[in-house]
Amino acid sequence: MVATRISLCVQAVAGWGVGYVAQAVVGMATAVWLVARSYCRDDAARAHFGSANRITLARLAAAMLLVAVVAELPIDADGAVGQTWLPWALVAVTAVVAVLDAVDGPLARRSGMASAFGARFDMETDA
Repeated sequence: MVATRISLCVQAVAGWGVGYVAQAVVGMATAVWLVARSYCRDDAARAHFGSANRITLARLAAAMLLVAVVAELPIDADGAVGQTWLPWALVAVTAVVAVLDAVDGPLARRSGMASAFGARFDMETDA
């Protein structure tokens, strides 16, 4: 899974323990299980997952990686983040995720792949 590889890279760069990878992988596995469960219940969506849903899934993976980062933030006694590059990296990843949020809906509508599942998936990922 790509999210696992990314979490391992982030762990190596940041110098964190295995807790970061475990949190990211468990969060993503739980999210994928919930998405698959909902997807299998929607007969119209099962015909084709589609590019827009893949973009939303990538946004969900990025969100799980960000949640795991926040859980591992090295905050010192003064309340400052120990690594000065980390807040900027969080802003950059969040900006990319926000831009992708503007892409998936129009892509689904333009390709004729809009579905109730896709709309729900997008809204829950936004939340």
